[in-house]
Formats: sequence, structure tokens, C-alpha cells
Amino acid sequence: MRVLLGSDFAGKNNYVAPTAGDGFIFDIADPLHELGEIARLCGPYDAVVIDVGDESVARPLLRDVRAAGTALPSLVLLRKCTEQSQKILLDNGADDVLAGPVAPDLLGCLLYT
Repeated sequence: MRVLLGSDFAGKNNYVAPTAGDGFIFDIADPLHELGEIARLCGPYDAVVIDVGDESVARPLLRDVRAAGTALPSLVLLRKCTEQSQKILLDNGADDVLAGPVAPDLLGCLLYT
């Protein structure tokens, strides 16, 4: 499974190595603000994971991914996750929104579902 990861988290590579043996290939969007364009130009991807601090950072990234014409399943991980932020992001096209970071094996389970 090829996954595009957009993250402002210094430990973003913590997802990459532990999941490699489970059939995941992570491409890290760099620079982060070009996530939507990277999704459009560098795919095909099976999913996109947005791992950021709060909803105000995630919302424009998610909007850009959707505006790029991709219908990728999108998982958003927020370090400042509230019910309100979950609602906003789900209303803006996220498929799931969770408090993050999450353990790599849990991320793998979420991506397979």
C-alpha cells in the first residue's frame, strides 16, 4: 500500500520503518504545504495521512488534496484533537480524524480498513 504522509511532526519517520515489513510504502510530502499537488502529480496513492498539530493546519491541507481531484481515503491525526475539530475536518472531506500520534501498528490497521 502506497501512502502519502503530510506531517509537521518531527517524528514522522517513526511511521515509515516499523510499517515497511507490513507492505506499506510511505512518501513524505516535503514541503508540507504542497501536499495536494504532490498527491496529484506523484501518485497513484492508496491513502493520504495528514499528521499535524491542529485543525487549522489540517483543514487547508485536506482542502488542497481534495481540490487536486483526488478521492484518496484520508486519515487525519491531530495532536490537539477535539470533537469540534473532528467535526470540522469530517465535514471538509476527511474519512477519519483521530488524536495522534498513533502507534505504527495501529496506523497500519487503520489504513487497511
